[in-house]
Amino acid sequence: MRSCLFVLSVLLGVSSIQIAHAQSEQPPDIPAELQPVSQLIAAGQYPQAFAQSQSLLDDWSGEPIFDYLYGLAALNSGKLDQARFAFERILIAQPNHHRARLELARLQMAQGQWVHANENFSVVLSQQPPEAVRQNIQRMRAELSRRAASQQPQQQFQLSLSGGHDANINSATSLRSIDLNFAGLGTLTAILPEASRAQASGFSRLQADAMWLIPHTQHRQWFASVQAEHKQLVEDLPLDQTQLAVAAGVQQQFGLDQFQLLLQSQSILRDGDRLLWSPALSAQWQRRLSRHTRIGLNSRWSGISYAEQPQLNLDFYQLAPQLNWQQGIHQWLLQPTVAMNRLRQRERDHLDHDQWGISTRYQVQALPDWSLSAYAQWQQADYAKQHPTFGQKRKDDYWHVGAEARYQWRPDWQLWSEVRHTVQDSSLPLYEYDRTSLELGVRYLWQ
Repeated sequence: MRSCLFVLSVLLGVSSIQIAHAQSEQPPDIPAELQPVSQLIAAGQYPQAFAQSQSLLDDWSGEPIFDYLYGLAALNSGKLDQARFAFERILIAQPNHHRARLELARLQMAQGQWVHANENFSVVLSQQPPEAVRQNIQRMRAELSRRAASQQPQQQFQLSLSGGHDANINSATSLRSIDLNFAGLGTLTAILPEASRAQASGFSRLQADAMWLIPHTQHRQWFASVQAEHKQLVEDLPLDQTQLAVAAGVQQQFGLDQFQLLLQSQSILRDGDRLLWSPALSAQWQRRLSRHTRIGLNSRWSGISYAEQPQLNLDFYQLAPQLNWQQGIHQWLLQPTVAMNRLRQRERDHLDHDQWGISTRYQVQALPDWSLSAYAQWQQADYAKQHPTFGQKRKDDYWHVGAEARYQWRPDWQLWSEVRHTVQDSSLPLYEYDRTSLELGVRYLWQ
């Protein structure tokens, strides 16, 4: 409830920034078709102005003067996503549109994005605005500092239900037989059982998530999360799976640098029986180079312990630099990785392998209620020793691509769809496979 009151106070109280700035920096002449919207805003009738401006979207969307009026009406009507879209579109075309930048900062305050709000206030201050505007910005920056120091714990809960089809649910080869070479015996052909070959199946998935954020100081916060997921197959295959995961950590800010330490634990059950347990410890560093660019470094250790196959227990080590770029409605991530997998029982050390690769992800807020993303990953794995059955070293090339679309149906409801395709090439044909899946779902979010 207190957070709702804070949002309301920002949307109503901070409007003095916009008013003072408008008095000192008059907007360009407003076309006659937009005059009714402007007059409704001037009269404080924001919901009516928003409704009126929506009828003009097809003809005026993308024009800065219209986007500014539309954003003002949306922001003061509580339509924060539409307002953000409008102001960010203005700033992509006109980075020096300071009225739009101030309103975007006001919106970011309302959503608790205080670092971004403060950055936008700083940009406007650097342009020597009129004294009244400068005083209002300083007042809001003081409020930002006060809120950051005394912010309340936050929580978020999410429930997702989805279904789809997977053409290779067990990531297995499509081969029906393989050739085995034995010294003194020549080549023998082995017929693979059906369970060891690619299996297609429809599936349903139920997932529940909970996250808590507990501020400690202005620059430090603790967080924790719990996740439960169950995947049920349509076909009668022994691959139904349940995952349970918990995580806790701390995040610390030092100027432009941010550090995070995270401890995780995950258990996976297959057909009701425990399959594996995996603890993990990760550390992350990020540094903001500019308003749009961040760099980082992720390091991670995880252990995997199999309930019925202890000979396969292993340790996994990963190091991943990171480049993150974000401007307006666009966001892009690039992440190279290097990793090592080491089995704990040395008589199985032919399964030890090193990995390296690169992944990337691009996301765009195409429309106020729509976001689209695409991602790709390539990874190569080199195994340390010859395979005892095949008599040669294994080397894999792994490719994974996908795309996702999300539609914000209502403030708490989201519809989404995702398509994925994976190809693994290997020096050993038994480990080659193709996999394609499509999934559609609905997600409910509450705070």
